[in-house]
Amino acid sequence: MSASEQASEQRSTVGRLILFIASVNLLKGLGLVGGVIYQPLVYFFKEGLGWAPDQVTQFLSVLVLPWMLRPVYGLISDFVPICGYHRRPYIVLGNLLVLGGFLWITGISSPGLILVALYITAFGLAISCTVTEAVLVEQGKKLTIAGKLLSVDSLFFNIGAITASLAGGWLTQHFPPQSAFHAAAWVVAFLPVAVLFISWCLVEEKKVIANVTDTPRLQLPALGRVFFNKAMLVTAAYLFLWGVIPSFGIPLYYYMTDSLKFTQQFIGTLSAVSAVGAVSGALAFGWCTDKMKITGLLYLSLALEIAGNLMYLFLGGPSSAMVVYFFTGVIFMFGTLAPLTLVAQAVPNKSICFTFALLMSLFSFSEQLSKNLGAWLYVHIFNNQLAPVIFVAAAATVVCMLLLPVVKPDEQRGS
Repeated sequence: MSASEQASEQRSTVGRLILFIASVNLLKGLGLVGGVIYQPLVYFFKEGLGWAPDQVTQFLSVLVLPWMLRPVYGLISDFVPICGYHRRPYIVLGNLLVLGGFLWITGISSPGLILVALYITAFGLAISCTVTEAVLVEQGKKLTIAGKLLSVDSLFFNIGAITASLAGGWLTQHFPPQSAFHAAAWVVAFLPVAVLFISWCLVEEKKVIANVTDTPRLQLPALGRVFFNKAMLVTAAYLFLWGVIPSFGIPLYYYMTDSLKFTQQFIGTLSAVSAVGAVSGALAFGWCTDKMKITGLLYLSLALEIAGNLMYLFLGGPSSAMVVYFFTGVIFMFGTLAPLTLVAQAVPNKSICFTFALLMSLFSFSEQLSKNLGAWLYVHIFNNQLAPVIFVAAAATVVCMLLLPVVKPDEQRGS
């Protein structure tokens, strides 16, 4: 094959990969529990059931378990092909679970049944996302464009989130709590069908023939070496500490509803404005990956996160809220992509799917701890005062910045 033919084939591969990532993440931004259904769900718990912020956070925190099992999904996808394929059948299976879970939600209102249904959707989403991200990281490392692909991933996820936020706000504004929640479930229930079609058409995968040398038993020593990989261990420790910084998403929702008296539709609009900012942050990060090393990106992201947390102190009327939400959307998307790029960079080449899934499950766990910690501080320590939680989050981010010299990001290269 000539050089021009190789270049043409690579451009075609990159184009299909970007189209796949863009399409799936656009739909994921609409359909995740953080999408169209998020605000109606929290609204139902708050107004329909009368729950406090920490109760809502604790209820939703148990949904982290399916995401903690992502290394298991990665191992199964790596070693147990279905009809000769390692990726596409698992994306299909995951999205069928999502479809079934959301359809069930449309007809129930008991918190216990809602939890079971959300568990089903969480398992499906975790399986689908694990395999999708494996495709992204495998191809990103192969083509040396992992940072850019992560930027595309977040860009289109947040374009979907813009629509989701506006739709969720509109539903909570115009329907009673239970009706808004059920209507949102109907909206997101059939998005997995589109994901199935797109994934099957765009994911290029060669059919494999089972070989005894590919069995998990023979591969276990190689997987075990992942846990003694210095780059991986240092990255994992930093990712956990960064992820566990107290967040205040649900307390902020209660604060805007009860103290600032924002309407539900305006809160949905604010989430959309934040997603617009996140799109800008993803674009900015994609540009910066060509200009800066990972160490510089991490320092910049942490400095911006400190500023972003402190900006919430100026949250007042509608105009200031729009400005704050836009700029914090830019800041926190940039701040999220930098450590994820560090993760993609540190993943060993011989166990990409398993290791990336392992690190992402660790991040999911620390992120949920962050939400629980922020809600607990808001309710039990600071008596429903938001400002002290903001200061704690900013101070914890400073600590993460001080730890960066230990991480030595520019030296983290998986092999």
